[in-house]
Amino acid sequence: MTLHFGWLIVGVIVYLTLLLGILAVTGKIPSGKQGSEFFLARDGKRGLHPLLLLISYAATVYSAFTVVGMPGFIYGRGVGAYGFIVIAQLLQVACILLFGFPLWKKAQQIPGATSPIEVVSSCYRSPRLGVALTIATVIFVIPHVALQLAAMGKLLSGVTNGGIHYSLGVGTILVVMILYSEFGGFRGVVLTDVIQFALILVGVVALAVVFLLQYFGGSFTTLFEQLRNSDNSSLLATPGPTGFYTTPMLISNCLFIGLWPIGHPSFSVRFLAQSRPIGLKYLVVGMAFLPAIMFLPALIIGLGGAVIFPDLDSPDLIAGQVLSGVMSHGGPAMMVLGFLFVIAALAGAMSTCDSQALAMGQIFSRDVIRGVVAPKISPKREILCARTAIVAVFLTSYFVGMIKLDFINKLGVLSGMGTAVLVPTYLGIRLKCPSPYAAFASLIGGYTILLLGETKVMPNNMVLGFHNGATAIVAATVIYSIISLITNHHANSVKSSSL
Repeated sequence: MTLHFGWLIVGVIVYLTLLLGILAVTGKIPSGKQGSEFFLARDGKRGLHPLLLLISYAATVYSAFTVVGMPGFIYGRGVGAYGFIVIAQLLQVACILLFGFPLWKKAQQIPGATSPIEVVSSCYRSPRLGVALTIATVIFVIPHVALQLAAMGKLLSGVTNGGIHYSLGVGTILVVMILYSEFGGFRGVVLTDVIQFALILVGVVALAVVFLLQYFGGSFTTLFEQLRNSDNSSLLATPGPTGFYTTPMLISNCLFIGLWPIGHPSFSVRFLAQSRPIGLKYLVVGMAFLPAIMFLPALIIGLGGAVIFPDLDSPDLIAGQVLSGVMSHGGPAMMVLGFLFVIAALAGAMSTCDSQALAMGQIFSRDVIRGVVAPKISPKREILCARTAIVAVFLTSYFVGMIKLDFINKLGVLSGMGTAVLVPTYLGIRLKCPSPYAAFASLIGGYTILLLGETKVMPNNMVLGFHNGATAIVAATVIYSIISLITNHHANSVKSSSL
């Protein structure tokens, strides 16, 4: 049994209409409101409930990769993929503690602050650093958005046997995302994220449970025993059948994903949206438990798929193959399950894209336009600049998504590395007097190392088995620390001399 083209179109239209209905309820941002209402859904001390922000944060984290990509990683590379992603997610919890709480406290001292980069550049007393951080962030985040759009296009094309082309399917979804991001602002994005997260959770869990019941009698033990006795038993140990998950590579991948809450404004903006610090505690507790739960279905689909469908041409096909296998048992319930899974994958991609685009518009208007170009710009014009930037990010990502998928995948990996290089600069806000010289030197050094690796100057893009991106992060951290020590020592010497 396959998904009926007409009914799938109806399902997607109903889903998109639901999102626009949420926009109608939230309505436009009232004229005269400050940027905090558009960017953070806050009016003074009043804001969204911490639980809504937690769900929105989770929806942004668990993208289409959770639904489609992660099962493929496990299918091709083994349980090491599950281990690294759970550890990386726990590292994200540590990032909330290390960065989220200090960022929120610093923001309370800056009237009207709505952008994480705005808070950071204020701590450094360097608007130009804010511009540099914004440029670097936009460059490395756009490929990540493009990857999500490309995944949506591939999914729609695949389940309809080419009936829905990328330009039509993704273009329509893009228009909907632009509408609720433009007119609903952060509030619209958060409320649609709640719906999307529910769909992600229900879709991926339902498929995993039904697959486990149909093929393994609902028993994890049976699944693992059959896999252990198959030709793919190497999936149950690291470094896996391809030898990919060595210890250095596990550490490298944990860094790329685990540091997202610091390097990606779409995550850190949810720290600023909290009206009270207790909201950050919601994030810490929620994100400590969610990783194991969210990626367990991917483990079932990936490892179980290796038992039932061991010879696929590409690991990325396993989620679709498992869905087809489950639906082959027939019945209306299986058809509904198919719709749910497809919508869940779309929801995962959309929840990440809209958050990223809104954050890019926010940092552009706050840190480039208001920060340097036009410091006295009115709130109305500032929001107009943000809305223009949001459309520009969406359209740029849409056209980048038309590039060959293998190249986009490489850009997606580069996105994680590029934003991670920013982490030492962001963590500098914990210092009493962070040095902008250290920040600029760290960025230059880290990106130089990253460029050398990507241009193959470094052999195999590896250093002692660690990915070049991890080397760039370490280099940026070391440079930042050394320059900070030198500048602080010099400042203390000057102060002593003046006394």
